[in-house]
Amino acid sequence: MTAPPRTRPSTERTSSSVPTTELGKLAAVLPDLADGFRHLRREALKAGPLTDETIELIVVAGLAATHRRDALRVHITRLLDMGVEQAAIAHALVACFGAATTLTETVDGLGVLSGCVREHGGAPESTS
Repeated sequence: MTAPPRTRPSTERTSSSVPTTELGKLAAVLPDLADGFRHLRREALKAGPLTDETIELIVVAGLAATHRRDALRVHITRLLDMGVEQAAIAHALVACFGAATTLTETVDGLGVLSGCVREHGGAPESTS
């Protein structure tokens, strides 16, 4: 069984020249370092058997747990761009509830998801 090809769509969406993510801010000051980070991360992710979708679902759960709202938006948008269903993203967010996230972090993450879905042109689904 062959793994699907790995692609990483760009998620740096901005109407101005101001970077909106931590990596974008780093690239504005130290572009070579940002490129090195991207390369290191890309190679690390290719080193294992997980699909891009699975990796991104794990990442969004971790970002919700660490209150990284801006990065969470980037990775949720990436999942939506990949065609991942909102319900799967919500499931990843609530899967860590009680283990790595509190109710507050989980609900906040679901709120970020709803905002990203609206920005992506969809209607947020009920997560109840």
